[in-house]
Amino acid sequence: MKNKIISAIMILSLLFTGFSVFAYYENTNKDIRLIYDKIIVSKPFFVENDNYISINIEESESYILQTGRPLLPIIKKVFYFPLGSKIIDVNVVIDYDSYNLPTIITPCPLPKILDEKNYQCLSEEIIVDETFYNLDVFYPEQPYYIYKSGGLNNNEHVLFCNIQVVPQYNPLKNIILIPTCIDISIEYLLPEEPLLTSNNEYEMVIIAPEEFSKELQPLINHKNNVGVSTFLKSIEEIYIEYQGVDKPEQIKFFIKDAIEQYQIKYVFLVGDIYHVPIRTTGVIWNYFGDLVVPNVITDFYYSDIYDENGSFSIWDTNKDGVYSEVRMIMDNHPYNETLEIIDKIDGNPDVMIGRLACSNNRDVKNVVKKIITYETTTYDSNWFNKIILIGGDTFPNIGGINEGEYVTDYISNIMSDFEPIKLWTSLNTFKPRNINLEISKGAGFVSYSGHGFEYGFATSKPDSTSSIFYYLPYVFGIQNRQRYPIMYFDACLTASLDYTYNNLDVPCLAWAMIKKINSGAVASIGSTRVGFGGFAGDPFMAGSSCLHRYFFEAYESRIHLGEMFIKSQQSFIENIMSIVIYDPLTVQEFTLLGDPSLKIGGYQ
Repeated sequence: MKNKIISAIMILSLLFTGFSVFAYYENTNKDIRLIYDKIIVSKPFFVENDNYISINIEESESYILQTGRPLLPIIKKVFYFPLGSKIIDVNVVIDYDSYNLPTIITPCPLPKILDEKNYQCLSEEIIVDETFYNLDVFYPEQPYYIYKSGGLNNNEHVLFCNIQVVPQYNPLKNIILIPTCIDISIEYLLPEEPLLTSNNEYEMVIIAPEEFSKELQPLINHKNNVGVSTFLKSIEEIYIEYQGVDKPEQIKFFIKDAIEQYQIKYVFLVGDIYHVPIRTTGVIWNYFGDLVVPNVITDFYYSDIYDENGSFSIWDTNKDGVYSEVRMIMDNHPYNETLEIIDKIDGNPDVMIGRLACSNNRDVKNVVKKIITYETTTYDSNWFNKIILIGGDTFPNIGGINEGEYVTDYISNIMSDFEPIKLWTSLNTFKPRNINLEISKGAGFVSYSGHGFEYGFATSKPDSTSSIFYYLPYVFGIQNRQRYPIMYFDACLTASLDYTYNNLDVPCLAWAMIKKINSGAVASIGSTRVGFGGFAGDPFMAGSSCLHRYFFEAYESRIHLGEMFIKSQQSFIENIMSIVIYDPLTVQEFTLLGDPSLKIGGYQ
């Protein structure tokens, strides 16, 4: 049986893929442009396992994620238009093939939390939404979804139009309609004038307190010498020159101005959150009654400058003083029934942001020296061609795999030009002494996946209920002078920039690695809050491990760190955040600590 959904406005027989034409819109003197695309979908393949059936489609990279309801593959197509363009209409024509299934589709499990409490006892069994599987309706409610946002594409400011098509599943009759051919047509207007000037006098601005200016001058000189035109804007000047409801908004208005005046690509925040404030958002996550994420602190706010219309992305659409207000509740109810989006944010990065959480001039002098040393001495060094992979069984007795090892092994395959150093619990090599020893030898990257907390990380041996820990004081044992890696902590809380102990400010693990004088890391990525590490059996389905994967998939020789990080954010947003499930948590909490213009591997 073949069914067809056809938009009522126009029916077009398309002979080509991805071609553009022009049309004249009656009663107006504006040219309406039309772009067409056709997607031919491969035959699905089905896998039966444990009384369920799973569906895979070659063109799909992600799934609808609603706990207790079927995992349905998503087919997406992203179109790019100059920022300020106006989309008039989107028409999608879908042909389907119908399949009678022998059993119900595998339900989506609960996400798994990555903090040290290890909430695995709540998530051992697949939860089935029995009420849903007795409904005689097609799911989801719409055959396709459209997500629009402003952002960067290959360093160009664009309007993204992300169209995501999903199969239609009747749970009672156990019938699924799977797309075979998708025709897309979009009518749009180009902006009358470009939103941004062509002036590219500067590539990077450093935002820091005036007191750090002397220590930052060697870095500014170095950046200008290697071709990254850079200037300093003091936080004091910003507060005088720009208005806003609070200090973070004043900073964000300056960043918008710097983009429009100079086409700035990189924004480098130098200062802890007391010297250069960070945005606290209203993202709240409740997991079976426990408030595991009360509020998120994030520099992503400074990265998301424009909305889909090219206007300032305010992040507080109801103007109640709470930013990016979202309430997420994870329990045995479907995800969409426990999700409340109060502030609609654009949520796509427009500029590359990095921060060094320096508290004093000594910190600044140290990290400036490390950045310059890295960029001037790393090129063609043998130690750089190593990647240290750290992991174990993140969720013992759940999912049938060692999640941390599964993730880092995938990273190893991506980074095939690097020599892998596997520090895994299954190999009995995950030990603090081994970790320090291998980092001390030097490596281009360190990739960790597992549980985390403000002052360390931990994981388990296969199927073991006990954990092996790496604590903050162990950092003192690292001695890798001038052989600085970039570290990725796929874990909770390792970048908690507001961490205190007994009313004392204590450096979180991700910052402590950079702060360490003459050794440690040159940059790190970690989470400011509790995150979730995908789903049982598939860590890459969503959450932090998915962002981790996209980060390393973005690597290419001679890339800048900020480009690598922003590409991972965009891949996550395109595949995970924009349909049915809404996950602002992951992109907001994972933070780049380091120079966004850092030349990975150094300059020749």
